[in-house]
Amino acid sequence: MGCFARTLLSGDVVIMVNLSCHKKALVERLIQASGAEVRHLPAHGPDLDSIEEMFRRVKEFLRTTSPRTIDTMGDALRAVNASVMIGLYKHAGCRYV
Repeated sequence: MGCFARTLLSGDVVIMVNLSCHKKALVERLIQASGAEVRHLPAHGPDLDSIEEMFRRVKEFLRTTSPRTIDTMGDALRAVNASVMIGLYKHAGCRYV
């Protein structure tokens, strides 16, 4: 988590799903210390479908990429940029976008 938190910038938003590892106080403190904002998704609902769709796209990108390195993981995450995520959230009916 420390490596991830160091890449965050002030104003970034980290959306976390309902996983026990996301509910640790230290994780939230590290993210907030970078100036980023933490948003937790509900356990169930249309917002979760958007996150699952985002991960589907990331996994699809990685399946077509060789070799799989930390750099290609970064490329996969950047391929699902903010405009893609906003579209996924709007499609799911999310009212927070």
